[in-house]
Amino acid sequence: MWDNGEPFVIDLECLGYSNPIASCLDLSLQWAGTVNQRYSSENLASFYNGYLSEYDNGFRSYNKLYGIAYTWVEWLEYNMKRALRLEGTTKQDIKSGETETINTIGRIKYLYSLETDICDVFNKIIARRKL
Repeated sequence: MWDNGEPFVIDLECLGYSNPIASCLDLSLQWAGTVNQRYSSENLASFYNGYLSEYDNGFRSYNKLYGIAYTWVEWLEYNMKRALRLEGTTKQDIKSGETETINTIGRIKYLYSLETDICDVFNKIIARRKL
């Protein structure tokens, strides 16, 4: 991404060969700061408004997809396996698994606490696009 002639790198690791709407939701939540627990409804709205202005896929029920925001459960499972020495065996693997297990549980709780606000942002965007 470029901003005033300066390059910025954005890690889009959440994207892959999958449902593009689900990928977009996941990326928008990351862009909005949910990963580091610094959520910004303005960032979420900006992401979606920009996305829909460039790629309007006609889908209008993003708020009904909110449950897929809990894909962090897969990351939790992986890290629990690392912490329990089922994935990786080094001390660093185990320590990282323990740390990420705690972080991921916190992240899932944080997402749950924001669910109403996030769905409100989606509803407002959808309502404006219907005008």
